[in-house]
Amino acid sequence: MNARKLLGIFLTILFLVGFILFVDYMIPHNYDWSSMNAYGSVIIEGFILTVFLSIAALFFSLIFGLILYFMKQSSFYTFRYIARVFTEVMFGSPLLVLVVILYYFVASAFGIDNKIIAAIIILTCYNSSYISEIYRGGIESIPKGQWQAAKVFGFTKYQTYRYIILPQVFRNILPPLTGQLALLIKSTALLSYMAVDEFFNTMMGVNANTFAYIEGYIVLAMGYLIITVPLSALIKYLEKRLKVVE
Repeated sequence: MNARKLLGIFLTILFLVGFILFVDYMIPHNYDWSSMNAYGSVIIEGFILTVFLSIAALFFSLIFGLILYFMKQSSFYTFRYIARVFTEVMFGSPLLVLVVILYYFVASAFGIDNKIIAAIIILTCYNSSYISEIYRGGIESIPKGQWQAAKVFGFTKYQTYRYIILPQVFRNILPPLTGQLALLIKSTALLSYMAVDEFFNTMMGVNANTFAYIEGYIVLAMGYLIITVPLSALIKYLEKRLKVVE
């Protein structure tokens, strides 16, 4: 790491520390972190549940998003229209509205009583619509010459996607996928309307009992950063590795 990068990091840290100290000076507050000690295990459980929900929803969103993309490209018009209507509904509806409708009405109609399963399904439905568009952008960025070359060599449609298109798509979609994953993690906070004891809902309960609202929100912010910052670093690492392979 060269001197310019080190200087940039140092100045950034200095700015952030100065900003925090300025806010604390302008709005003084007697912090009481001891009130959080009694709820440490509850907070950790909520944090772990948020991580689990995020990973599970991400896994299924990547799969269902790809299925949605292929449905939109299908020659069977029923599949195509179902996928398009589904995507438009997800795009045009706030996640909070979807959480309430899908859990209290749709999930109940199908007899899904487990809140964790319902939460994963809701997050998957919402995020897969966006991920399907990310897939579309990544696939359409592949030069047409590669599609034509696959036909010349007698590749089937499956072989073309499996050996030529999808390996390149994965590399192309990493940057936009990073932002979508961060949104997915933060979207779990809206599951509190389902009374799911994820990180946000847990911290709201702790705040109500301790009245240490500022401390609680600081813990909440740091918790989400603990999830999103390593995730962003991992994506950047994968980008570099894939460029090296390329």
